[in-house]
Formats: sequence, C-alpha cells, structure tokens
Amino acid sequence: MSDKTIDNISRVIYYRIIKEGMIFMKWADIKQDINSISQEEKDLIELTALLTNLRKNKNITQAELAAKVNVTQAQIARVENYSYIPTLKTITKIARGLDLKLAFVDKSTNEVVKS
Repeated sequence: MSDKTIDNISRVIYYRIIKEGMIFMKWADIKQDINSISQEEKDLIELTALLTNLRKNKNITQAELAAKVNVTQAQIARVENYSYIPTLKTITKIARGLDLKLAFVDKSTNEVVKS
C-alpha cells in the first residue's frame, strides 16, 4: 500500500472524526467514504484489521506474537498500523501464530473452498 493510499485513508478517517464528531466507527462505514483506493487495498486493510483484532482478543501482545512467528515486534506494529504491506508469507506466519489457517471463500455461496 502506498504512502498516498495511507494518506487518503487517514484523511477520510480524520474528516469523519473531526467534522462529524465520530470517535468510534465501523470499518464498513469508513470504507464507503474511501473512493481513492482499490478493492484489493481495502481487502488488505480489512485482513490486517481482522488479524489485529484477533491478536488483541486472544490477549497476545505484539512482542509475544512476533516471538512466536520469528519476526520483530516492530514488523508486527508496522503491519498493524498499515505502514508496511505484508507479503502472503508474512500474513500466513501471523495467522499461524494466532492459530488460524488461511482459506478461500466462494463469494457466490459464502462457503470455504475445500481441496
């Protein structure tokens, strides 16, 4: 994700917070306002936010997750604050560190595709 994309997302979020007085917003509401980024970038943001929320819900610190998946805490932080575009390898490592398995979901049936 480019710096320009991150800046555009930040502007939308700050605008909604400052102009509309919204402090806590759902991603579904924010992403409707973001027109300057691709669907792939929106998907990556959603995936990163999901991994971050799952880590927090499991009461795992960034440092603990980093040690478990053999990356630095700083790398986990950069992924979580969208300043680094994680590779599929990094996403897979983080998911495994959270005891998750990546899978594909068929958009038409909303079912997990099995091999």
